[in-house]
Amino acid sequence: MSGISKLFLSGVLGLAVCCAQSRAQGQPQDTAAHARAAQAAQRAGDFATAIKEYTILTHLEPEVAEVYSNLGIAYYFHKQPQQALQAFANALRLKPDLASALIFSGLAHYDLSDIPQALKALDRAVAIAPADPLAQTWLGYSYLAASRCEEAMDHFLIASRLQPNNPDVWYGLGHAYMEMGQVEIHKLVQVAPDGARLWELAGDQWRLRGDPGKAEAFYREALQRSPELAEVRESLAEVIAQQRNFAELPLPPPAPANPTESDRAADRYYSLSRDYERRAQAAFARIGAVASDSYRAHQVLAESLAAQQRFDEAIAEYRKILQLKPDLSSVHMMIGDLLMSQGRVNEAVAEYQAEFQERPKSPQVLYRLGRAWLVLHEDERAVKAFQEALVLHATNPEIQRELGKIYLRQQQYARSIVVLEAYCRIRPEDASAHLALMRVYESVGNASAASREQRLFEKYSEDAKRRTQAEQAIQFFEQQKEALP
Repeated sequence: MSGISKLFLSGVLGLAVCCAQSRAQGQPQDTAAHARAAQAAQRAGDFATAIKEYTILTHLEPEVAEVYSNLGIAYYFHKQPQQALQAFANALRLKPDLASALIFSGLAHYDLSDIPQALKALDRAVAIAPADPLAQTWLGYSYLAASRCEEAMDHFLIASRLQPNNPDVWYGLGHAYMEMGQVEIHKLVQVAPDGARLWELAGDQWRLRGDPGKAEAFYREALQRSPELAEVRESLAEVIAQQRNFAELPLPPPAPANPTESDRAADRYYSLSRDYERRAQAAFARIGAVASDSYRAHQVLAESLAAQQRFDEAIAEYRKILQLKPDLSSVHMMIGDLLMSQGRVNEAVAEYQAEFQERPKSPQVLYRLGRAWLVLHEDERAVKAFQEALVLHATNPEIQRELGKIYLRQQQYARSIVVLEAYCRIRPEDASAHLALMRVYESVGNASAASREQRLFEKYSEDAKRRTQAEQAIQFFEQQKEALP
């Protein structure tokens, strides 16, 4: 876990030493010696010895909450989060407001992908120790994992004031802004799915990805819809100049603005999305200023390269992160995603399995493994991964769609109907799911249900054809959201 300062650990560990030394008089055992040995081992990174010494101390000092907390911290850094949580529970039973136990139990729950419990512990920790940057930072990450981006932003901003040189803070804040921008983009799609602002936004994103040709095409489409948008004309002129394409195609003449309520809403959502994007870029830029060769700096660069579809360069940057911080969560998963996009499925499986070793209770990793097994025609392995993800409360409704299709191939029609119907209640616009349901109902001889699903398939297929290509702008934000620690 990043962002844990030596000063913080020194202070926490010192509590156990002080408590032990104060009680050492009159005890036959050398309690203070065990406390010093535990602290020295933990500072040296010898967590196995620290666990041994703190375990002895829990028998010698069974009523000292700090001893259990330090035992939990040793377990945490020794990659034994379940044992850590038990030790923290013992500490909190003795001292419910012990900040160190609350903070690290929150981190352990976060690593186990138990975000509700992480939020519960870290929220209590922040209430007790509001000036603790570690608690504020990881409460921010927990809110971000729960898609509560405004609350995440609030805590990252507090952490940035408490610890302005911590790259973890700026990385989290940047992603909080990006997610807030994504919310505004979805609002824009709702009010103006084929409006000029969405086409403009798509042009902005292709420009950001380093493709001025596609950016030009999208800006032209925006102007066809709203010729009065002066900033689109400026952006278009810039990408034309960038390509040295001076034989400019004719543009519609500027038109006087007469905006509708929908136009004004679209303008507002577009403006907000761009504002959050600029804030995100500023937060990421701070990482370069305070820690230019940190793993977070490489992570920002890797994400930028991936967004530009420079996949091999992005993978190389992610590999550098693993050299600097081998246990950083999500890195193997992101490499796997890039490999999947290149059709290198077997290599992607190896990366997902490496991530799974670090996060065996992550539904996101299991979902990706399931998708990869599907591509490799390993249906049984895919089913196992998807079912485990569902048990862990995965939030990907697509799991049910994929399971439904597998059950259809396996002629397990009743199971296929259950999961596909559940999926369609969440994603009714997915034509492929209605097509699969139509085939299931045909297989069981339910002609009326099959006919209903055929009509829905045709309706949503036609809707999909009508949807503008400008919605590709959303993909940039969706991809970045996955790149969380």
